[in-house]
Amino acid sequence: MLNLKSIFFILCFIGFIACKSNKSSSSNSAKIDSNTELSSVEEPSSKAQELSEPNQVAESEVVESENTASIYGKWRINTILKSGNRIDLPYKEWDMQLTFEEENENIGIKSPCNSGGCNYQLNGSEISIGDNCFFTEMYCEEEQKNTWERKLVEVLSDQTAVSSIDDVTLKLNGSAFSIELSRI
Repeated sequence: MLNLKSIFFILCFIGFIACKSNKSSSSNSAKIDSNTELSSVEEPSSKAQELSEPNQVAESEVVESENTASIYGKWRINTILKSGNRIDLPYKEWDMQLTFEEENENIGIKSPCNSGGCNYQLNGSEISIGDNCFFTEMYCEEEQKNTWERKLVEVLSDQTAVSSIDDVTLKLNGSAFSIELSRI
């Protein structure tokens, strides 16, 4: 068995060798660096850059990406349909918005006068929006704005399916109402 003095001696010896090895490699690289001649590199002319072609990928190498469209994010309500008929929305300039949060399964609502929210559940193309929607209770000069907030709760709670979605549009369907939205 090795005693403590022997272990200490071996460690010091290994450290000494490592230190000498490091100094010799540093001095060799210094010699290489001092003997190396530096020269300037010419920049390619703009003419040469124009003539070069980008890398081309053969058609067999192109990988089709999956549709990554998602309901999550901020959407503007463009159209509400009732039994297939377009409802005239007086709030076009009011810009009603829905924000679907993935983590908490909440919908943030921005309406003409108040803001609010609902919970929802998404299962594939089926959606269930809770009837527990709420709004802040700010005073609105126009009663019509409050009326549309109440109507929006009715429309949202009717939604049962995500019928279409891509990167810029979303369509929700229910038994009586449909909502068409565009991504903000």
